[in-house]
This record gives sequence, structure tokens and C-alpha cells, in this order.
Amino acid sequence: PFDRFRHGLGDEGLLRVLPQVDVMETFNARAMLPSDNDRARRFAEEHSLPRIAVSDAHSAWEVGRSYVELPPFKGPEGFLDSVRRAKTVERLSSPLIHLVSRWSVLRRRVLGWKPVRV
Repeated sequence: PFDRFRHGLGDEGLLRVLPQVDVMETFNARAMLPSDNDRARRFAEEHSLPRIAVSDAHSAWEVGRSYVELPPFKGPEGFLDSVRRAKTVERLSSPLIHLVSRWSVLRRRVLGWKPVRV
């Protein structure tokens, strides 16, 4: 939510939607500035929100970089309790992955590349 390169909601936007928020992403493996993840963590702690970590994978190499290990649960309330007790695995993707993503976009838009369908 605080990623400066992806136009996150920021404090003002989050405060507006806070009554509808049950869980907050506080670690995104694709964040280019670790301080953006730190800011999200602080916001979640200040507002007693359970935290999650995500890979935000755009390629196979990134799958599983970050994730949440949830204890077993049943139902919506059990899910929220499980997230509160969860273990997050937080590993940043290489900043170079953004170059790969940009190349992929350019390859499709400018060069007209189409993926092979099997």
C-alpha cells in the first residue's frame, strides 16, 4: 500500500478504507524500496491489523519468494485468527526482475511477440 513506484494508497487512502480492512499486505517481494514494506508493517501494527507477505510473482522465478504459513482454520473468523498467528516468509525478489518484466511488456507491445499456446 505504500509502494512509491506503484502508486499505493498511502496513509490517507488507507485511513479512508480502514473500516473495511481485515488483513494488510505488509511485505511485497517486488517492492523496490524495503522502507515501503517497513512503512506498511508499522501502519498495520499501529492499527492492529493482521499482516501478510506476498510474492506478487510475475514470473515462475518469483513464485514462493514470500508467503504466509497459516495454522489450520475453519470459517471466516477462524481464517482471521489463523492469519494473526501465521508465520510470514519474507524474501525480496532481485531488483533485476523488474528489467525482465519491462522487457516482456516491450516485447509484446513494440515487437508484437505473442506467446506460443500449447
